Amino acid sequence: MRPFSLLILLAALWVPGGAMADEPLTVLRQTVDSVIHVLESRQDSTKLSAADRQAIHDIVDSRFDFHEMSKRSMGKIWKKIDKEQRREFVPVFQELLERNYGNRLAGFTGQTVSYGKVKLDGKRAKVDTEIDNEGTPIPVRYSLYDNGSTWMVYDIRIEGVSLVATFRSDFKTIFKKNGFDGLLAQLGEKVDSLKSRDSAG
Repeated sequence: MRPFSLLILLAALWVPGGAMADEPLTVLRQTVDSVIHVLESRQDSTKLSAADRQAIHDIVDSRFDFHEMSKRSMGKIWKKIDKEQRREFVPVFQELLERNYGNRLAGFTGQTVSYGKVKLDGKRAKVDTEIDNEGTPIPVRYSLYDNGSTWMVYDIRIEGVSLVATFRSDFKTIFKKNGFDGLLAQLGEKVDSLKSRDSAG
């Protein structure tokens, strides 16, 4: 994945209660600007500090529905695990996403984002954007839903490839071989590895 595809997991969407259905594009612009502000304000532009990570986490945590993303990423497996296992899975999955894609933020060098079509279907929306990565366009589509007070991201397509669908395929293979405990352990190991790499850097 190209370094600047990091913005895919950082374009969080939040709208106050009573927001109109045509708000997603406006909110997306505002949120991307907030994330870019964090990146441009770094003391060391080659990496993310703990404060940078926390600032990004605060943006993402309230704007991505990680429970829904977890459910969709697990697919049929979600129905096979109990509530306690689901509660265990969601925070590990969230941290994996934040660590994995957050690490790519260090590659930010002023790339720009342009905004295209917004497709509304009841309480769901798709917002097309394009990242200009040093002359190379990267199309990104965000899928969102309106839960009545908040627009939430539940999937992202990078160059036509669904984040949720990619994880679903990987998780299905691991679960079939090692069960839920094996899947959770493997994700935990990846998180620990990313943390160690961050500390070493």
